[in-house]
Amino acid sequence: MADDLNLAYTLFVTSIESLAQGFDGHVAEWSDYDSRKRNKIDEALKDASDEVAGGVRDGVLSNEHVALARRFRDFAMAHVAPSFFREEAAGAQGPIGRPDLPIALQQAYTIRSGYVHLLHDVPRQLTISGFPEATEVDKKETLSFAGLSRLARHIIMQFIARGRTVERETFNYRGELPGIVTVKLSPEYWVASTGGFDHKSAPVRLSAFLEQISAAVLLVKRTPS
Repeated sequence: MADDLNLAYTLFVTSIESLAQGFDGHVAEWSDYDSRKRNKIDEALKDASDEVAGGVRDGVLSNEHVALARRFRDFAMAHVAPSFFREEAAGAQGPIGRPDLPIALQQAYTIRSGYVHLLHDVPRQLTISGFPEATEVDKKETLSFAGLSRLARHIIMQFIARGRTVERETFNYRGELPGIVTVKLSPEYWVASTGGFDHKSAPVRLSAFLEQISAAVLLVKRTPS
């Protein structure tokens, strides 16, 4: 936050969003689609049959990530315990209430998208020092940095607490040791080997062979006669 308020607000939102992947198998609905684009498509399909119009809408939605904001909001609300509004809110300045939280979550996601896609700054109302956890932006309840920070921490802790627990987890610690990097072996060390050669590995070996040939040809061309 001391370096970049826009990035800080975005990271708070994405810390929640990253946990929401695959939450409840959300499927986009036509109402989730951008209204400006939706209206143009609806206008073009007004004389089409219901079957054709439905097929076009399903095709459009299959190539768009339009349910992300709704999934983010639903995931967050599903992981907010009553304690967030009660015990944990004690001492907080202007904590948000449950009825206003869905609107504030939508606002947070809109601010995140505005910065990521359009480089829009966070609203200035959120940067005023000492502000409460929630305030109004464009007449909508919006989480401040303090409110979003407390919410993100609460949701992450709830996600962990509700997660599956195991008595013992298999973990390859060697791969996590510092200074270890896995890289692709250069072709000259393995392309001549006949071991494991079959129709599945043939494309990889051909690509490696051509890579070696092209490197040799370029070397010859650059070498003065």
